[in-house]
Amino acid sequence: MVPDEVHIVKDSDLITRLQNCFMTKCISSLNCKRQNSFIRCACPRVLVVDDNPFNIMAFETILESLDVKCEYAYNGKSAVEKIVNRLRYSCCEYCKPFVVVFMDQEMPGMSGSDTVKEIRELQAQNLVPSIDIIGSTAHGSKEEIEKFMKSGINCCIQKPISVAQIQHILHPYEEL
Repeated sequence: MVPDEVHIVKDSDLITRLQNCFMTKCISSLNCKRQNSFIRCACPRVLVVDDNPFNIMAFETILESLDVKCEYAYNGKSAVEKIVNRLRYSCCEYCKPFVVVFMDQEMPGMSGSDTVKEIRELQAQNLVPSIDIIGSTAHGSKEEIEKFMKSGINCCIQKPISVAQIQHILHPYEEL
């Protein structure tokens, strides 16, 4: 015997409800979340590239204190892959690319300068959107900083980094 509450649903209504249920579960199981009736991607918009785990931890700690999530890469090749893959394999239709990259200069394999040049070349080919790249270096010499600037970074900060430096750099970005 079928309870009175159960009623026959048109096939199209059932399919629509199942699709809505499935889509909601898929989106919520990824990085997207519903906020104020809008779906918003929760993927980090900041990428930190440094071969030193301590430096990554310092960036992560400072960014977390500013309520900014970040992703990190330990070398230039991995950084380029993460930037490209964010576009290829987005978590949902609302997923946004990285907007700020903190780039170390001295890394094995692909230097920060070489990585920046490759990212800028991808941008020139319209394969990745505009990204602000902030150089971060322990070098204090004017020549080294100028050389790094010529690679295409937007500005350069010196290590050790501080909350004030990072806060000043991220100030123009409303949603990170």
